[in-house]
Amino acid sequence: MDRAERLAGRRFYELHLEAAAFRHRRGSNVAELAVGEHRILLRTPSAKALWRAQTLLDKEPATIRWIDSFAAGDVLWDIGANMGIYSLYAGVVKGSEVLAFEPAAFNHALLCDNVRLNGLEERVAAYSLAFSDRSELGTLTVADDEPGAAVASVGDAPVGRLKQAALVYTIDDFIARFAPAFPTHIKIDVDGLEAEILEGSRHTLSDPRLKSLLVEVDERDGSRPERIDAVLGEFGFRLVEVQGSPLAPNSASRNRIYRRTGP
Repeated sequence: MDRAERLAGRRFYELHLEAAAFRHRRGSNVAELAVGEHRILLRTPSAKALWRAQTLLDKEPATIRWIDSFAAGDVLWDIGANMGIYSLYAGVVKGSEVLAFEPAAFNHALLCDNVRLNGLEERVAAYSLAFSDRSELGTLTVADDEPGAAVASVGDAPVGRLKQAALVYTIDDFIARFAPAFPTHIKIDVDGLEAEILEGSRHTLSDPRLKSLLVEVDERDGSRPERIDAVLGEFGFRLVEVQGSPLAPNSASRNRIYRRTGP
């Protein structure tokens, strides 16, 4: 093949890439969800991402009610944001400022895309990092790298065979170093590190600006919810609701909602 033929072939390839990118920008694989007078757009490059988009209002009704209770000016920290469905809901429907944290690279990319699709760049900040009880350069293990997949952890017990380097902070250290918008509400969905994250946020938990937390817990090990209740109880948070997903009635995962009641 001579140079002219190679150039023609390269140009043909580039044109196909440009056409594919154009279709992508025009909304290929995008689900649109109507919530009252609002609409939420979600990129769905996989079956799991599409399922998350389609079940946004039905998968975790307790989470939706919790977000609906937010007041004007409240700030949500979404720890374990995945592709960002609840971050987007809070940003679009409630107008909340959101810091969304998702360490898995394939989900963080999708999260950033969803923020852009909804024009929320000034309201929702998406960070690729994890939280635990110590700040370190850590290793994230994941069970699946399909966009929208869950089950990832920086804990000592790996949850999957796939590994990724991860920047890990305690919440207290992150706030002390970077002075981000302080959380009014914190959502934690991290596949087993809930108590460690809370242990690394004791200064934050003592701050009266923090009003509530929603913590998803696998209750097959009864010591997990007991430990979380104990830590949060030290700082005046009371368990007010426990609910599983109606779409997964046999799952041991429960959303536990805590509200501050006193010192």
